[in-house]
Amino acid sequence: MTDGEEFLAKFDLARSRTPEELQHLVDTIGDRLCGSLALRKVARSGKGLWKKYNEEIRPLALLLVGTRDVLCMPNLLEGKNYDALIRVSSGSNDEELLIEFTCAKDRKSGREDSIRMQVLNDTGRVNQLGRLTWQGKKTNRRIHVEEETALKEHTLGRLRCSAIERIEKKAQKDYRSTHVLVVTFDDYAVWSDELERLRSDVQSEVALPALPFGAFTFLAHLAQLCALCAKHPPSLVPRIQDARPLAG
Repeated sequence: MTDGEEFLAKFDLARSRTPEELQHLVDTIGDRLCGSLALRKVARSGKGLWKKYNEEIRPLALLLVGTRDVLCMPNLLEGKNYDALIRVSSGSNDEELLIEFTCAKDRKSGREDSIRMQVLNDTGRVNQLGRLTWQGKKTNRRIHVEEETALKEHTLGRLRCSAIERIEKKAQKDYRSTHVLVVTFDDYAVWSDELERLRSDVQSEVALPALPFGAFTFLAHLAQLCALCAKHPPSLVPRIQDARPLAG
């Protein structure tokens, strides 16, 4: 286990917490990231526990902002068909929901993000939406990031295709009506007033009744590139719509 993973492991990430306790955990880790360039560089690697933290635990905290009578337990074990368990207390009965996160990125976008992380580590800044080109392998790579950003329609179209691809791929796995699929994406790509349009476009192209999930929703969260820079807002308000049932 690396020093960076040992840092995360001491927080016992899989422990059952209330939404407030989980947000406090995320804020505490964020404060430590702000104070350590070396730790930020490790966190940007997106490996091991940091991958779990960035892609599942931080989004889980945002997903549950403002909820009450809830306990959440992130799943760190491989081979399970959920990323977090949420236990909802409702009078005499407790309900359990299984949360599965998937990031709306294709393979090319994931590789580009990795290269942008390299630029961010090397120079301290990077354009998140500028056209990216590179030559050579990782140890001797020449990278160019344009300062002009991509057209909004191009960004939305690529995000829509990635979201549909991820939903359809997840639909091939073993899920039940107690599963909620959360499709995440970095919020620099979509303004809040475009989220409903994105949802509508995706729903019109996906065969909703055939999906095995009980519900799915979209969650835009602070971009990893921003969150792992020197500073980030102490209180984050997610752009999230209520999870909607897939049938009816």
